[in-house]
Amino acid sequence: MQDKLLSTKELSEYLGIAISTIIEYRMNNSGPIYAKLGHLVRYKKSDVEAWIESRKHKRRKRLFCLDLCRLYGMCCVTNV
Repeated sequence: MQDKLLSTKELSEYLGIAISTIIEYRMNNSGPIYAKLGHLVRYKKSDVEAWIESRKHKRRKRLFCLDLCRLYGMCCVTNV
């Protein structure tokens, strides 16, 4: 099965971010892998998914607890 190719506009809609942000990512080499087909830029959906996976961050419990303390006055552990 072939990967779906997304245009910059389609990628913008898929990710819910501005086209200008995607262009900035492309210019800074910080976005998903893309292909140039003549003057067209296309993104393989599987490359976009891999890029999203690579950008995942795990939130440490201590930071989460500090946020709870700061925002709501409740702590989930002592001595944080």
